[in-house]
Amino acid sequence: MCILETSPFQYFILGQRKIKYTFFATFFLFGLSGYGQSPDELEKRHGFKDIRLESEVEAYPELEYKREIKDDVFPGAVLYVNKKGSYTDIGGIRVYDVEVKTYKGQIYEIRVVTDKDPNLRKGLDKAFGEAYYDFRSQAYIWNSKSVRLQFKPESKTRLELVYYSHAMEKVRKEEKKDKIEDVSDDF
Repeated sequence: MCILETSPFQYFILGQRKIKYTFFATFFLFGLSGYGQSPDELEKRHGFKDIRLESEVEAYPELEYKREIKDDVFPGAVLYVNKKGSYTDIGGIRVYDVEVKTYKGQIYEIRVVTDKDPNLRKGLDKAFGEAYYDFRSQAYIWNSKSVRLQFKPESKTRLELVYYSHAMEKVRKEEKKDKIEDVSDDF
């Protein structure tokens, strides 16, 4: 009967290979996530068409008040929608809805629902670089310093684009922090 024994040296070699492969896989995955991204262009555009994140909603006459909405991060948020006949297409691709969420009059999220068309994704890749795919949200995502753009199916025939402001979220966190400090100062 033959018993194969593994020497300490062989364990060392096997361990080195595992480390090497793990390092390569990690480097490869992180390298791909930023491949071809152009966050400068997303930051420069800062929204959808002429609607800019972090700007005053009153500056856009094509948007109309719809209702107040419940939002865990932004209490007292207000929803605006596009007026009939405005923001009807993106390069010939039909736009069904444009929803703009605001906090204290400033835009923090823009949601656009369009026809499902492969040219839309190609156009986004051309404008902002290659997106990375987030398995949790099942969406393609582009990120810049203060803007996130998420692209995913809304239904079988429609796509959803969501522009989100990281800067407005930071403002809200600072407000919460200031409120806590005010409470602690009262003791």
